[in-house]
Amino acid sequence: MYIGIDYAFSFFIEYLDVLKDRGDKSDSAKYVGEIFLKMIEGYGEEKRPPDYPKEHIKSIVEFLYSSPTAREYAKDICNIYASKDMPFLKEIYEKHEYGS
Repeated sequence: MYIGIDYAFSFFIEYLDVLKDRGDKSDSAKYVGEIFLKMIEGYGEEKRPPDYPKEHIKSIVEFLYSSPTAREYAKDICNIYASKDMPFLKEIYEKHEYGS
C-alpha cells in the first residue's frame, strides 16, 4: 500500500473512521486496525506519525478497543504514539488497559 502519508494522512484517517462503521464490526475492526498500524509503523524511529485529525484517531482507537479481535491493534497504536512523546491517546489507553 502506498499513500502520500504527509499529504493524505488526514483524509485517509477520516475515511478509515467512516469505514469502521460499515459491514461486520469484527471484520472492519481487524482491517482498520491493520491498515492504521501499518501506516504509522512506516514512520520509523526518527519521524513522528501525524497526529491529525485527533478526533478521528481517537474514534478509531476507541472502536478498536471495543472489538475483541482488534484490541491489540489499539494497544500497539497507543504505544507507538506514546513512544514518540505524543500522549494524546493516553487517557483512552489507561481507560481500556487499567480500567481508570
